[in-house]
Amino acid sequence: MSSNKRYSVSRCVCHRISFEELQDEARLRKLSSCQDLIKAGLCGGSCTMCHPYIEKMLHTGETEFRPGDFHYNSDS
Repeated sequence: MSSNKRYSVSRCVCHRISFEELQDEARLRKLSSCQDLIKAGLCGGSCTMCHPYIEKMLHTGETEFRPGDFHYNSDS
């Protein structure tokens, strides 16, 4: 991640929870998808802009992204 954190995506803004906190909750509760986290009431039920970032977080372990950088290779 670049040193300019001003332009990073690191949270669900509607639920005011960081991806780092979501990652911890997903591990603790054994949740493996964005839909699982939404059903648990933790994130993503409002504007949905965080969904692709949460999916990438769950697959890669990253918790901070550049805007638009939510694609991942599911084969890796």
